[in-house]
Amino acid sequence: MEISQRSLVRFWLIHKRLLISMRESSEFPCTRCGECCRHINRIPQLAPFDLGNGVCRYLQGNLCAIYATRPEVCRVDSMYEHYFKTYYTKEDFYQINTQVCEMLRKGQFENSFYL
Repeated sequence: MEISQRSLVRFWLIHKRLLISMRESSEFPCTRCGECCRHINRIPQLAPFDLGNGVCRYLQGNLCAIYATRPEVCRVDSMYEHYFKTYYTKEDFYQINTQVCEMLRKGQFENSFYL
């Protein structure tokens, strides 16, 4: 599959805007697409929340019905602070999460990526 120069430029501009917003923000720049909540079946901590098809029982539309009290594994910033801060910069951690998010939205997330 060949990618056009226009597509590459568009991707670069979107990626650049996202990186700028990550630097300016103290929180993960979630797009509220809900895709992460539709793929919880491989996350052991979320097994009680799974409807049996990988979708979280608290997903309403694209939003979390228990957002204020959601599990820690659903909180990108909290996971960074408690578990990944010594391994990644915040910008790098956000970028990794953003890449996974994009893969989920495009249906390109392979099972081998799940922990």
